[in-house]
Amino acid sequence: MHTRIFINLLLATVFLLSCNSGDKSSQVQSPQQDEAKIFPISIQKKGNYTSVDAIRAQARTVIDFRIQNGEKPMSMLTAWYWNPEFVFNAGKISKEGQYEGYWIKYEDDFTYTYGIYDKTIGGGRYHFRLEDDQLILLDNDITQEPKAFLAKNNGELMSYIGRHDFGVNNGMQMKMIMMETQPTKR
Repeated sequence: MHTRIFINLLLATVFLLSCNSGDKSSQVQSPQQDEAKIFPISIQKKGNYTSVDAIRAQARTVIDFRIQNGEKPMSMLTAWYWNPEFVFNAGKISKEGQYEGYWIKYEDDFTYTYGIYDKTIGGGRYHFRLEDDQLILLDNDITQEPKAFLAKNNGELMSYIGRHDFGVNNGMQMKMIMMETQPTKR
């Protein structure tokens, strides 16, 4: 009798475990997995502003003013692609390799594009001022807030430290690695 109960329990356990070991690809992704697919500079922040339009107008004015006053693009930015190797945001640091294949490319005409491997997913206008290491990014997507960073160059890597410009609480930090070419899938 005890043997029969034991065998039935064993069979029921095996049956339940085998039902749960199906194809994992059909499972719903958690919000953390979805967040990892967002390009770091596209993460929205909370700020003390009345509208995204108002702070975008501020950033646009600052970029236009600096360009009109003869400030030139910096070759340390425009000569390379940049990969966000690590991102610190909202008290969490990214996992090693989480942003493999991600890139941002700055151009001499004060525009930038960003993407993942061979796919461009966005772009915008930027300005970098060497005298105070301020980098401003204004995405072409009108729903995106402008981002401001203290951008410290150290040869083959650059540290982006979020600034609180335009009323946006940008506490994000990124370690950017210089790349000679746009990354491709292996």
